[in-house]
This record gives sequence, structure tokens and C-alpha cells, in this order.
Amino acid sequence: DVWAVGCIFAELMGMMKENAPSITQRQPLFPGKSCFPLSPAKNPTEQRHGFPFSVNDQLAVIFQLIGSPMEEDKSFVTDQKALEYLNTFQNLQRADMHAKYPGSPPEAIDFLEKSLVFNPYFRISLEQCIEHPLFKNVRKQGQVESIKGQPVVLEFEKEELTKERMRE
Repeated sequence: DVWAVGCIFAELMGMMKENAPSITQRQPLFPGKSCFPLSPAKNPTEQRHGFPFSVNDQLAVIFQLIGSPMEEDKSFVTDQKALEYLNTFQNLQRADMHAKYPGSPPEAIDFLEKSLVFNPYFRISLEQCIEHPLFKNVRKQGQVESIKGQPVVLEFEKEELTKERMRE
């Protein structure tokens, strides 16, 4: 999953002394404390359109970095309640990744920005990841990488998932 690759890459960049000179400055990329609706905040700081809201909610923390999704970014979401919840977030712009990771080269920032995109259909593809300039110096000239295997389908993905089943 390219999102996971972007998260791990960002945390690795956050460990570089050029980006975090002191070990105390190093932290998880998205240190959320709750995630509505599966594990909502015990003491939400406010209610927004009937939904509990906390600044420590996982999506709130994510949107502080990548910006809140615009209408086209939400086009893949089909659940009406989920769309209503997403609409409760205030409009935030994407954070300046250059400022967050000042010691990282432009190719690294570009890769990160293309990986951490809310809509999975707008994210960089695996093929584009392999071809990204960030990896130019680690690829062998003339050798072509190929993607092997089939997508993994887990049995529970075929089920109608209830809230209880998801928690299970």
C-alpha cells in the first residue's frame, strides 16, 4: 500500500539529524489518540454536526499534515455517514513538507507528497514509485524491475462488515 510506504518514509525522514537534530524532536508521523467511529475519543473536545470531534482524532491529525479533502478527494467514499463525517472537518491546506523536513532533498519531498494523498486513486501508483527520481541512484542501469504476484484478497473483505465485526 503506497500510503503505508509514504508514512514509513516520512518517519524515516523524521529520524534524519538534518530534519530532527535532537532525538526528542523525533515522533510518529500521525500520533492520533482516537479514531471515530471505531474507537472514538472518550472526552471529545466538541460536537460538529452531531459527530464527536477531538483534535487528537486520527483523521484530524492526518488532515493537519495533508490538508482536508476537497470534494474530488472524497469521490471514492460511498458511505453517506462517512461523507457527512468528513464534511465536519474545517478546510486545512497541506502543510509545507519542505519546512517539516528541511534537510530532505526535493525528490524525497516530491515522493512524500505524492504518496500521502487522501484519495487512493489520486496517489502515486506502484509503477510510478519504482520510476520516481528519488530511486534513480539506487536502481541498476538497464535493469527493469517488475511487479510480481496478484493482489491479496482477505476473506473478511468479502463480508458485509458491521461495526462489531470490524472491532473483532
